[in-house]
Order: sequence, then structure tokens, then C-alpha cells
Amino acid sequence: MIKTIVACIFLLTLKTFSQSAQSSEVDALLVFDAVLGSKNTGLINGVEYINAYNTKEGFDQYYKTSKFLTGNLVYDNQHYFNVNLLYDIYSDDLIYGFYENDLVLYIKLVKDKVSCFTIDNKSFEKLTINENEKAGYFEIVYHDNEVVLYKKHHKNISKRIDLKQVYYEFIEKSSYFIEMDGSYFKVDNKSSITKLFPDKKKLINSYYSKNRFLLKNNLDQFMVKLFRDVILS
Repeated sequence: MIKTIVACIFLLTLKTFSQSAQSSEVDALLVFDAVLGSKNTGLINGVEYINAYNTKEGFDQYYKTSKFLTGNLVYDNQHYFNVNLLYDIYSDDLIYGFYENDLVLYIKLVKDKVSCFTIDNKSFEKLTINENEKAGYFEIVYHDNEVVLYKKHHKNISKRIDLKQVYYEFIEKSSYFIEMDGSYFKVDNKSSITKLFPDKKKLINSYYSKNRFLLKNNLDQFMVKLFRDVILS
């Protein structure tokens, strides 16, 4: 697990790569992809992705934006850098895009081949947290030697009708999980967290009381500080 996380963090930015010992390897891969052209890489082995939903701006099913974001990924054990990626949160699909004859083509990548990816300076890892559930993409929010804090992005769909036209609205509602001692636990509220760390109950209660504004306005930061500064300190 730690090796996979390190690989995902390694993909974060090319600026980091250029300052690392692996910079020559990364530069070589970038040149290789540039020579071949993006449409000739191993990423062209999925199926065509078609957006089936008419949406309004700001209420689509994608992560951050409906436009491509430049990202990196490990696909079929191969590293790819500076590629066009789109993450459909609702269907939990990672989309690769390239241009051909002035057309934009969308390829839904085979999930079994995706190990991890980064977009918008965020790292995502493919996980199976429950034997009864399919593998999915989880954002790595925080990690140390003891636990990994993950965020699972979800979007709920609602059908709307405006001037006799049907459109859909997607609203995000995310969940948090931690990986600890090889197992995954959902940590969406104070009760679930104190159940996992009963010896920290007083500290957890105090933290919630003192950080209500942060809880309401920046849940990611709230969770990071809770685990880093309270539970694991």
C-alpha cells in the first residue's frame, strides 16, 4: 500500500520531478511520448466515452471542471505525463482525451489498468475497500507511517425540467475513509472516529468544539488537522 501511495505522490508535479533524481527518466519519457504522439501511446485501448447528460455550468458530473485537466497517471504499469484527463465522478471513470483531425476524442480508460493518477495537484489511487464493492478512485488527502486518509468523491444526480427541456444537476457529497493496519474504515462523523480511537475521545470532542468554522468551510483541512495534530500526535 505504501509503495502505491509513494508512486501516486511521485506523480504530483513535473516541477517536483525535475528536482528529483528521477528527472532524467521523466524527461526521457516526455520526449518519447512527444515523438510518438499522444494518440499512439498505450492509452488508446479503452472504449469511447460519451456524455449522456445535458447539464448546466457548475452542476456537471466531473471533478472540478468539464474541461480536460493536465495530469499524470500509471496505466498498465506505464507512467504517462502531461496528458489530458477528465474524471467523471458520477460514473467513477477516468477519461483520456486527445486531438485528431481537429476533433477531440474521449477514451474511457480500463479501470483494471489504472493504478493511480494526479490532476489539479491532487493524487488519486484505485482501491477496493470492501470485498462486496467494485474498485474505485480515492483521493489521497493525508498519509503518514500509521494511516492514510482518503476522500471518496460522489455526486448525486437530479433530473430537472426547464422550459420543457430536460437537464440534470449533479451535487457532490463526499465520504472519508482511513486505511489502518491493512483495513479500511469509514470516518464520516465524530461518532465513527471516536469508535476507532476511544482513548482520544476527549481530545476529539474538544477539537470538534473548537473548530466548527473549519468543519463547515474546509472539511478536508479539518480532517487532516484532526488526524495529524490530535489523533496521531
